[in-house]
Amino acid sequence: AENRIRDLQRLYSLLGRVNGLGQIKSAFGAYVKRTGVEIVMNEEREKEMVQDLLDFKAKLDSLLEEAFDNHEELAHSLKDAFENLINVRQNKPAEYIAKFVDAQLRSGGKGVSEQELET
Repeated sequence: AENRIRDLQRLYSLLGRVNGLGQIKSAFGAYVKRTGVEIVMNEEREKEMVQDLLDFKAKLDSLLEEAFDNHEELAHSLKDAFENLINVRQNKPAEYIAKFVDAQLRSGGKGVSEQELET
């Protein structure tokens, strides 16, 4: 995984020199949508959907920071892709997010670090 981060850093650096960041932006957005839709549409893992989406988002945030230097356009592409994938399946993601948040609030945030509660 570390080698892939370095590969993406190099790609970002090289394409940035030749005004090619649009290619990274479209590929990154397509990856987020494709993978996110797989998570949202997986009916066998509905109960884990929210946690899977949170884990996926954390991975993408880390990738954005480490490989793409928090590039603003890529961050915007990530945000747009997530908005799109949340709306793929009518109200199901919203319903499961509400249930997840409710369960977290009822448990008093047990098992969650203070940093996670604040973000």
